[in-house]
Amino acid sequence: MDNTRRLLSYTAAAAGLLLIVLAAAYFLYLQPKLSEREAVMADLYEEESRIEHLEEERADKRAEREGHTASSTPLQRELPVVPLADQFLLDINRSEEISGVRVMNLTMESEAPVYEVLGSSVTPEGEIVEQETDNTDTRDPEDGDSDDPLEDGSVTTEEERDFVGGEWRGEEREGMYKQTATMDVRVDTYDHLIRFLGELDHLTRIMNIETVYFSKDESADEETEDRMIIDGEDLLDFQVVVSSYYYPALGELEQEAPKTDYPIYEDRDQPFID
Repeated sequence: MDNTRRLLSYTAAAAGLLLIVLAAAYFLYLQPKLSEREAVMADLYEEESRIEHLEEERADKRAEREGHTASSTPLQRELPVVPLADQFLLDINRSEEISGVRVMNLTMESEAPVYEVLGSSVTPEGEIVEQETDNTDTRDPEDGDSDDPLEDGSVTTEEERDFVGGEWRGEEREGMYKQTATMDVRVDTYDHLIRFLGELDHLTRIMNIETVYFSKDESADEETEDRMIIDGEDLLDFQVVVSSYYYPALGELEQEAPKTDYPIYEDRDQPFID
């Protein structure tokens, strides 16, 4: 009897001790592991959500790049969406220094519309001659009814073109404008002038040399008026008119326009920066 009671006591004590050990193992070891696992799973879910969001942004940017494959800056070096008057003047200055000419005076005009040029009518002396369109029907009456209309395109009416400034103008090029520099250029040889015009013509930006005028020195007296001009000895004055173009219709690309870095001078105004 006493042995049975003693055995039950030992068994109860062992069971209680085992429960205490199991409880201690759960609270001291297993529960922290489970809490850590739950935290890791929550972090994993958050990271997966973030990755999914980044993938969506990446797909959106890829679609945007496909619609706008590259920067427009290289194209805007030829035809910008803003006037870039400073770079226009720098191009003229570089051409001047390379060719050895001197620009004595320069005036600028901007925001002029651009028209399709159908032709020009200027005499060798620079006199503008306005040509009239011959609308006379020269067909032989025996070949058919004289009342039949002429074929389309055989006569250009006044509504289709205008004669302005020595040239026949067609339709206005929508959205395109030009800025024009009128320069008084002094050279000592014709080769320098030709090189100056060649430098302007081969610039990256689209340029158009509209006119080149040679003006006789009005201050020359009668004795020197008819004197032969000697290339390399006499100074020659020309008026050169050159235009550059821009396309403001795509103004949303202004941030991609080519930019020029200018040094900062605290005691000087910065017109192209301000």
